[in-house]
Amino acid sequence: MSYEVKEENVVIQSEVKLAGTVTIPNGESVYPAVLILPGSGNSDRDGSGGGLA
Repeated sequence: MSYEVKEENVVIQSEVKLAGTVTIPNGESVYPAVLILPGSGNSDRDGSGGGLA
């Protein structure tokens, strides 16, 4: 299944730098939100890491 989305890279700079990508579905509706925060170890922007795909 394929969805049309808008992606925007964002950076928030304060005492620390927080960077990420906001992905917003096209269309007027209410959608749930997901925030992926990496823990210790390697991870990618999809939340995969440590040999767990």
